[in-house]
Amino acid sequence: GGKQASAVKTYASTVKAVWRWAREHYPDDVAEVDMPAVRTPPPKNVAAPTWEQLDAALAELTERAAGVRRAMLVARWTGLRIGQASGVTWGDLRHDWQGLGPALNIGPALSKTEAEAALDRWIPVISDLWRLLLAWQMADGRPPESTPLVGPDFPRDPADTMNGAFARAGIDPRFWRGHPTHVARKRMNTHLAVQLADIPRRYFMGRSEPTVEGAHYIDARELFPVIRAALETIPALPDAFAAAVA
Repeated sequence: GGKQASAVKTYASTVKAVWRWAREHYPDDVAEVDMPAVRTPPPKNVAAPTWEQLDAALAELTERAAGVRRAMLVARWTGLRIGQASGVTWGDLRHDWQGLGPALNIGPALSKTEAEAALDRWIPVISDLWRLLLAWQMADGRPPESTPLVGPDFPRDPADTMNGAFARAGIDPRFWRGHPTHVARKRMNTHLAVQLADIPRRYFMGRSEPTVEGAHYIDARELFPVIRAALETIPALPDAFAAAVA
């Protein structure tokens, strides 16, 4: 249990190959049997919740889970993985990057893959998130630049916290079970698949693999206007929730 479908298929193929070899070379010692069919796990669930469902779950996070709540809110507007969202610092923010407005740097230290690290990307921070970040900064007493945006109290395993939030909000488990901290990134990727062309979407999501033609040679400054425009189509937080987290 728990193995990926590809791993199970590889294991089954290996067993069958060994059995056939043994039957061919030692027919008297290996019984003729029907190899059982191997049931592989279902494909990874890729369904994304709606913005309303995501926000309903985030609204279930209380002040006791402030670190997770902040990280998930950052992920909501940036598409970052939870580890990245909890690792970005105040020093990674710029009020006006290259004359293109607020931006966030996702440098090599925060990158999951070599391809992503090579991008050393900057992504737009839209007005809704920027106002929220400024409110957090004031509430935290203007912390040093090396301080994470989420503050010092981030749990080692935020998945448990998000499991509880989604369950309390009554959200269909098929949208979050097994990957509760990844749902904001899934929601963002689904949203941008409609709003953006492939290369700017991959750049923003940190997926500009070398196989994507020209991905490492584009000027991020040229992508900023179209990416920012796409991000501005994300629904605002419900008023009551926005007031509670500011």
